[in-house]
Amino acid sequence: MHKRICSEDPSMKPHVPIEMAVERALKRLPSQATAPADATCYICLDHDSKLVRGCACRGDSAGFVHLECLIEFAERNEEDSMSHRSFGYCINCKQKFTGALALQLVRRWWRRHRNESVESRHLGESCNMLGALLGSNDEDDAEERLIDAVSNSSHFYGGRLELKMASRMAKERPEEALKLLDDVISQAKQRGERRLSFLARHQYMSVLVPLGRYEEILALATECQESVETSCGDSSDAALIEEKHAILHMLAFAYGMLGRFDESKRAFDELLAAGTRIYGSEHNMTRTYFAKRAHLSRTMAEKAQDLVYREDLANGARYLDAVLVESKACDFFDAKDPNVQINCETMTVAANVLEILGRPQESMALGRLCIQSAREREDLDSETNQTCMWNYARTDFDLHGPTKESNVVLAALLSIRTRLYGPDAPQTKETESLFM
Repeated sequence: MHKRICSEDPSMKPHVPIEMAVERALKRLPSQATAPADATCYICLDHDSKLVRGCACRGDSAGFVHLECLIEFAERNEEDSMSHRSFGYCINCKQKFTGALALQLVRRWWRRHRNESVESRHLGESCNMLGALLGSNDEDDAEERLIDAVSNSSHFYGGRLELKMASRMAKERPEEALKLLDDVISQAKQRGERRLSFLARHQYMSVLVPLGRYEEILALATECQESVETSCGDSSDAALIEEKHAILHMLAFAYGMLGRFDESKRAFDELLAAGTRIYGSEHNMTRTYFAKRAHLSRTMAEKAQDLVYREDLANGARYLDAVLVESKACDFFDAKDPNVQINCETMTVAANVLEILGRPQESMALGRLCIQSAREREDLDSETNQTCMWNYARTDFDLHGPTKESNVVLAALLSIRTRLYGPDAPQTKETESLFM
């Protein structure tokens, strides 16, 4: 069965599609940290150029290890009932492996068991872990193949397969997904499966996000927070820490979208401080938390825009001003910020809202910063920058008529659009009409 599922083309060797997906994902992941001269593998204590690190260990030389040593160590501990921890978590910092190291390690575990029956616990665990990693790296088809490969093991996975099914139907059939998740939550509570109950409730909140049902998200997140705080306390268990952080993010998001900006800021400040303290500032998890904050700011700016389009100017201004306060506190245009592109998208929307609200000078000042940032990042061709240049030139034109500054911006935009879309494209003609 596993061989049949893993390859739709009978002429291909089994598992080739999965291996190809792993290789594509590895090419997209950033390179591993370079070990300093005095670093040694914490398992074999030798040093060479093959040392890697992909955990939350900190310090110049801590946490470096040979991939093969790590694999050998994990395989020796595989018969443990928590074997997935050996392949998924660092024995020193107790946190999840991330990036290329995580993918390489779990792939090796999956290779070790990939020809076993779908009833194999090790096959199931490795398929689920590898599937999750591939899914987070946009290899959705490979993720589905791996999950389908263990679909007959419902006695082992319980409601987790229903979580996968709900995830797949969430976009097109959200109400059906919510009903399925309700069933999983009820079953998990009856069986006393706290972890499954949390995962189902968190996914339930994720389905509610695009539906705009923020009050329900807040109520459920508050309920989850009480449960997680009781279970987590001061525990260093990585899964419990991740639960606590996931709920903090949901609370910050719901508060922000409901206009409760001070509470949103407090929740995000707590999340970012905890992530930095536990994982370190350069760890993938910490970076993810900062990215989530950047995405919330953009979503709030888009809500401000929607509100002013619907002529709710007072609330639109409230959301916009909250975004602008955040941008000043965090320096949205810092070129060293890995989220600077998202921040510039946020500010482009904000500049448009400022113009609609009758604050053109602020709009132009913000637009000027966005264009300068795009120039520094060599991102002038992006749609975000084109939108910003167009709005900036149009606002200047409306305020002052044709000026040297607006003509310079329009000339640059006309050149970009002519090169990208051709001289007869609608966006090129639109630019040309204002420029003339």
